[in-house]
Amino acid sequence: MAASTSKPQEAVNMYEDYSSGRHLSETVEAFLRRLPPLSTSIMDYGPWIYCASPYASKGNGPEDQATLVRRGRQLLKKFTALKAGIEASMPGKSKGVITRQLDVDWTGHTTPQAIRTRPSRPRARNRLHVRQMDAIPLPPDLNTAWSLVAHGTVAGELGHAAKVATDDGSQNARLICIYTPDFGDKEDVKRVLERILAMGLCNRNGAIGEGKAIYYKADAYTYLELMGGNEFGLKTSLFSNREVLAEGK
Repeated sequence: MAASTSKPQEAVNMYEDYSSGRHLSETVEAFLRRLPPLSTSIMDYGPWIYCASPYASKGNGPEDQATLVRRGRQLLKKFTALKAGIEASMPGKSKGVITRQLDVDWTGHTTPQAIRTRPSRPRARNRLHVRQMDAIPLPPDLNTAWSLVAHGTVAGELGHAAKVATDDGSQNARLICIYTPDFGDKEDVKRVLERILAMGLCNRNGAIGEGKAIYYKADAYTYLELMGGNEFGLKTSLFSNREVLAEGK
């Protein structure tokens, strides 16, 4: 019987050079001991602690954020100018009428909505948000929640990367983000949601302890500082856990 000539997959790590990231040379447990999110200060390590799956594609490395932001702002500037022109030419018209005219005038062009719907250059990774409070029933604390996500990420059971907010001195809820490579792959998003559901990190209504939905959004909007209710009328979340888990029932 001929021996297999296939080579084992080479481990990769997009955060190998980050002091706030897990390194290939350390176990997940050693990483968690070195950087426990509950007590790791933003002053020492910045706003985030990172880990990545060693099985992730090399193409899933950190994107060119500066280029993405520059192109995104150019799109938004063009959109703002067009919107102002339409509003000036249609005084007294309702928001719905203005929006429909905007859609017509942008036909065949790249719209600000493309900032999130086009995964190619500039590429925007996407993330599944799990809001995590310092004290919730299950799991009992932030460190426990992050431990579950870190182990799952490194084992290749979740997305290709994840991050958790460090201590900024406030009492605000912390954010855990789980990244997936393709926001168009809704089945993969559902798979990750089902997995964190099984881990006890959430229920079908959302993050445990908050009762809020878990939202999936493109990082491009975060880089462009676009939040809900923005002046452009852009919906910054792609979908929520409730929508995804309800499909196919």
